Amino acid sequence: MGRSFTAIMVVLILSGCAAGRSSSLESSYAKQDPLESWKSYMKAGQDLFVAARYGDAAKRFELALSAATSINPKGVQAANSSHLLAKSLLAAGRTEDAARSIRQAIGLREVAFGPESSEVGDSLTLLGSVFLIQGMDGDAEAILKRALAIKEKTVGPDHADVAEILTTQGALLLRQRKPLDAETCLKRSLRIWEKSGDEKRAESAPCLNNLGLICLFKEDFASAEGYFTEAIKVSRVSLGIPSPELARWQANLAEACQRLGKIQEAEKLLRESLETRKAALGPEHPEVAQGMNNLGFFCEKNGKLDEAEVLYKNAIQVYEKALGKDHLDVANALMNLASLKFAKARFAEAEPILKRAVEIRERAVGKESPEMIFVLTGYSIALRQSGHRDEATEVRRRIEAICKKHNLPLPQD
Repeated sequence: MGRSFTAIMVVLILSGCAAGRSSSLESSYAKQDPLESWKSYMKAGQDLFVAARYGDAAKRFELALSAATSINPKGVQAANSSHLLAKSLLAAGRTEDAARSIRQAIGLREVAFGPESSEVGDSLTLLGSVFLIQGMDGDAEAILKRALAIKEKTVGPDHADVAEILTTQGALLLRQRKPLDAETCLKRSLRIWEKSGDEKRAESAPCLNNLGLICLFKEDFASAEGYFTEAIKVSRVSLGIPSPELARWQANLAEACQRLGKIQEAEKLLRESLETRKAALGPEHPEVAQGMNNLGFFCEKNGKLDEAEVLYKNAIQVYEKALGKDHLDVANALMNLASLKFAKARFAEAEPILKRAVEIRERAVGKESPEMIFVLTGYSIALRQSGHRDEATEVRRRIEAICKKHNLPLPQD
């Protein structure tokens, strides 16, 4: 039973400010005329966004949008407020709210600036990122294609805004398992970033990371190491604080180091990645559990079985608290723990763990789904090895039925 490291792209940094101070600011702004209030809220929101206080920034942009609406509900101020609100919501991890806000921004900007304006291109780029996160690949592809055409026409083919779109397109192509197309797209993006100056160069980390992932796929581990190292460097420059992105780059670099036989460096990076997640998100966030799983898998692979067991158990607890006891991520974490029990030849202990994983997956995907095959195979092995041969045979028959129904090969156990 194996697992692999995964990476994806959204910043989720949670922070707050004192309620009394916030109310005081809002009260003072409210006494101004609507235009001055709008300017004040926009400035406050932009300052908070730069400080990576995305939730607080969103609140200010909501107030800015309200003030702008009182000036002209279809005016420039409303259009720009809505765009920055969506950007803040997305950075804060509120994807559904961001999707609604950015659609509003596109409509307003088409009226205020024209449907082929650079401003509309910016909002379309943001919507493409939202679709990518939501797994709406077809919509993301179409929106990003339109955004790219607008931006190439309005700001030129070598502008940093074009590089941003190409980076997102590359991520989409990579997920669609088109590594050669993704590489072409991302290398063009990187060339633009490299000509954009140090300030914009600091925004190239996602592009560098995805090029590193392509190199991992091609088994060019030395090049992957270089890309991931540079992604970490520029991420630290651009953010200056612990972030989930930085944690993912660290985990990816650890994977490259493992493939190159740099085991001690890989372990150090995975521990740093876990601590970065805790610092950025708090100790009870699902991404912290992912970091525990990553480090646990490394420890299991390198003979540190007792530490791996502690990490897997802690990951299960974090997932349960953050997502609920019936979430698929809990089932996957249970399977990691069961795999460790297999490594220790403690099959009787693995059996109830896998039984629970089976029950969670059944509720999530259905009893006859092909996604049940892997966990059922592990469960049948645990049953047989712990002496419950009749039950193991029943589970094996169930696996055979699922494979036959979906015309899939029967796995070996």
